Amino acid sequence: MYSTTKLYRFRETLYWGHFQRGNSMKTNAMFERPFSFKGRIRSTEYVISTVIFVITFLFILVTSQLFKGGEFLFLGMIPLLWFIYAQGVKRCHDFGKSDSYLLLPYCHVRMIISEGDKGVNKFGPNPKESL
Repeated sequence: MYSTTKLYRFRETLYWGHFQRGNSMKTNAMFERPFSFKGRIRSTEYVISTVIFVITFLFILVTSQLFKGGEFLFLGMIPLLWFIYAQGVKRCHDFGKSDSYLLLPYCHVRMIISEGDKGVNKFGPNPKESL
């Protein structure tokens, strides 16, 4: 018969989608699911995502200005905005906050300089501990 702790761990393993082999769990790599809104990310991944967003945004802006009538290039903004919003939501999850936290003006600075919640919260395991 299984103990309650083993059943709880098994349920958490199934819920978070990790594959368990022995005592080790699958680690979360950077940019494993960049367009997903589930899970948590570290501040390093958030900063890199922001840099990617700014560089790509500037590229799209300059390219659309160089080629007159290049309004179709702004279609590239849709996946880019989805990407940065998804990364922001996952960083909010690291603090145990919902996506509405992104509306606060100071939240982006806090998401860059602050540590997330320690241990498991309702959005998943700590990405720092799983590396």
